[in-house]
Amino acid sequence: MKKYNKIYILCLVLALLVLPGCYEDEVADVVSPDEYPTYTVTSDYDGGEIREGDVIKYTIKMDKMRTYATPFALHVIDESADDIIEFENVTIPAYSTEGVIEVTFIDDLLPSNEEQTIKYEVGCFSDAAKYLLNSNSKVVSQELTVKNYNDPSGLSIIVGWDNGDDDWDLMVVDEGQNDEWTGWAGATGANPEQTLLLNEEADGVYYLEFDPWDVLNDVVEFEILIGKPDHTAQSFSFTYDVEDDESYDKGWGYRVVKIEKSGSSYTCTAVE
Repeated sequence: MKKYNKIYILCLVLALLVLPGCYEDEVADVVSPDEYPTYTVTSDYDGGEIREGDVIKYTIKMDKMRTYATPFALHVIDESADDIIEFENVTIPAYSTEGVIEVTFIDDLLPSNEEQTIKYEVGCFSDAAKYLLNSNSKVVSQELTVKNYNDPSGLSIIVGWDNGDDDWDLMVVDEGQNDEWTGWAGATGANPEQTLLLNEEADGVYYLEFDPWDVLNDVVEFEILIGKPDHTAQSFSFTYDVEDDESYDKGWGYRVVKIEKSGSSYTCTAVE
């Protein structure tokens, strides 16, 4: 019996010596977040003002590849209006390190003196993904004033009216009513109509005129938007009333706005 007890005690001692070594082999090292990839976001634009139609490119780079995809996005924080920008978020696929988000500032094609503002961030915002990135990674913030864009080659003119059944033609005619005029550029049947008085036209006085091509209504309300090459704008309104027909200033059509042109500089005033 004593012999068996000695053997039992010896086996127990050996087991106690071996087991700690086994446990040490099975415990994995804690993964440090410092080993996770760090991403950076760079932009090709560093100003505070931008114009409609411009594009900003944000390049996202990670310093290490991953075995799974990583989503990056643009988050709008604040904006003064809808539809200021267009963009598509990007996912950097596995075993890649770079992606690009392009932001287009929408040109609404409407002359305006109003400025829009927008603030947004570009980075990784997915909870599942961002906690597997190095904490030194930085989201990039952008705050911009968006300014109007007009065609720099001339005076942009857009005219709309409230009665959709009517067809008005829009034209810009020189003061002398001779052959030196811009033609029936605004005679498409559309509402609004638009035309462009080019900078290359002769300097002098011109008139914006409305021709009642096919008008059914006795009273028509017009809104006129004029965009200048320097990106400033003016707006006018005009009411046509058939009973006041003889009171209007007339050329080839009803004269509504007087335009004084000098090169690419324009002075516009309402015709009373």
